[in-house]
Amino acid sequence: MPDRVWYIKNLDLFEGLQDMSAMSVAGNAGEVLLDPKQIITFQGDQPRVVYVVISGRLQVSHLLPDGREVILTYLGPGDIWGAVDEDEVDAPASPMDSHQAMAQTPTQLLRFDAAYFRHMLSRRPRVAFKIIRQLGIRKRRVELRLINLCFKTNLQKLASLLLELAESHGVEIDGGIRIGLGLTHQEMGAMVGMTREQVTKLFTQLRESGAIETVKGRIILRDLDRLREIGGPRQGG
Repeated sequence: MPDRVWYIKNLDLFEGLQDMSAMSVAGNAGEVLLDPKQIITFQGDQPRVVYVVISGRLQVSHLLPDGREVILTYLGPGDIWGAVDEDEVDAPASPMDSHQAMAQTPTQLLRFDAAYFRHMLSRRPRVAFKIIRQLGIRKRRVELRLINLCFKTNLQKLASLLLELAESHGVEIDGGIRIGLGLTHQEMGAMVGMTREQVTKLFTQLRESGAIETVKGRIILRDLDRLREIGGPRQGG
């Protein structure tokens, strides 16, 4: 349990918990280790637990009836996944009611019983507020991407996605922002409704414009103003 206490005290989500509170939360947590491509939640599962990412990355996606995959988001350290809402536990399972969560990299999670987690939140409003904010930001990003799918060209959609990823996973470096996700062109296409070939072609355009650069498989945004210009007006706010 000492390791779990350390994890909890060093996650921003649980910042400010006193030692006894951290020990109490840790005592109700289990640890889960995932290999890359290992699925922890299948679409249609009836959720009974809540996961908190300690390290690594989860890919959250939705499988369409025709077999295509839509990648909704990526979750990293401090992000939560699972049945935070009581209604999610009691609702009947349906393939369209939930999404698939899969480890993109070696990933370590804390696992909580959903009922305990909700009880814990009722006693710790600061943690509850952080989760509400986290879920709100996640929902807003997906909604904006959906609007972009309807009203923007493919080049605009890709530029907007890169700006979104810079906001959520960007690391400032000399001369730009590096996106801290090792995404393939196919994975980015699955986020904005394009094929791998379409993304590859558009990446060439963005590189030639000087807006981005690719170094050792990582994307570096060199000209944010140019990307914003290409992406067009930000829909929905």
